[in-house]
Order: sequence, then structure tokens, then C-alpha cells
Amino acid sequence: MSEPVAVICGRPNVGKSSLFNAMLKRRVAIVDPTAGVTRDRVAARVERRSGAFLLVDTGGIGLFDDVALKDEVEDQIEAALSSADLVLLVVDVRDGLLPADEAIARELRVLGKPILLVVNKCDGVAAERMLGAFYSLGLGEPRAVSALERFGVEALIEEVLERLPRREEPREEGGEGPIRLAVVGKVNSGKSTLVNLLVGEERVIVSEMPGTTRDAVDVPF
Repeated sequence: MSEPVAVICGRPNVGKSSLFNAMLKRRVAIVDPTAGVTRDRVAARVERRSGAFLLVDTGGIGLFDDVALKDEVEDQIEAALSSADLVLLVVDVRDGLLPADEAIARELRVLGKPILLVVNKCDGVAAERMLGAFYSLGLGEPRAVSALERFGVEALIEEVLERLPRREEPREEGGEGPIRLAVVGKVNSGKSTLVNLLVGEERVIVSEMPGTTRDAVDVPF
């Protein structure tokens, strides 16, 4: 993959998918207050005048044991983080600093990847005053954003572009771009298995459970 990769991660319900959609300026990932809605890693291209990168949304880290496909979701998160050039750790200012956030920060430091700490739901002066608690994570200055109000989102994108490595891919003149295929069909007909076979990796979760795939997952091959 030629373009640099930024991966959004964090515990459930901190607004990862909302931030993902806000950075893309369109709805790509499903947003729902229910924990465990995002299962596969969802990726889309963010492009600005100053550059472009692949943004990846992931499921919540540390889902409860009774959540369906917990192990498979964790595998998807691990695969996303292994491909990351930059990690965006998202926390929720309304919840304050939780032990789960501290545990995730410790796990991410072991990866040795650059990390930006993003404090979501900062849609008021009172919320911004609570940012100080997150300095204790040891990840530098917290970036205050509100995915819902799009506060701080463009500034975050520009900082991501500054922190990511530059990897330019030569493009052929006069090209028509990639062919886009949609894999559709009834429940449990093997769509995800077919996609994984085509791309040569476990890119989407495969399970006999109906409705395993929820988001529309774009996969280049």
C-alpha cells in the first residue's frame, strides 16, 4: 500500500466512527451507541491539498467477554495497528480518564508507533477544561475535537498529514482509475469468504452468525 496509514483506536463508545466520518466529510462507518457495532476495520482515503492518507476505523478495544466475535474483532484491530504509520488514540472527555484508557495507552506504547491523543466530545468550554487529566497518559498534548460539531477536525487532519511519512506513488497519465466491484448476496452465502480469497488475507471477519458484516468494507486488490 503506497499511501501512509493512520489508524483510529480506543475503547468502545468514545466516538471513533463519528470521528472517522467527520474526517472523511461523509458517512462511511456505522455510528451507534451500542458497544461492538464496528467489527471489521473500515478504511477510506482522506485527501487535502497538503496530502493524502488512508484512514482506518477499528472496533472498541477491551469489549466485554459476552460480546459476539470479540476475538475476531481484536484480530482486526491488531492487523490495523500493525499496518499503522500513525495511531490516533481517541478518548471521551465526558467520561474523563478511565483505567481502560490507561491500559490501552500502555499497550500502544509497546508498539513503538507515533501516537496522537485525541479527546473527543469537546463541544463546550467546560469540557475543554477537563483536558488536563489526559496529560497523565504520557502521550503529549491532548488534541481537543468534537466529531459531532466538527470542532478541531480540520486541524487534526493537518497535524496527521504533518506527522505521517511521505510516500508518493507515480501515477500513469490518462488512467481511468480502479474498477469498483460490489460483492452482495443473501445472508451466509460466503461473501466475506470470497473477498478474503480474492485479496489473499483475512481482511473481513468470517462467521456463520447472520449479520456478521455490518459496515461496507472497501478492500483494494
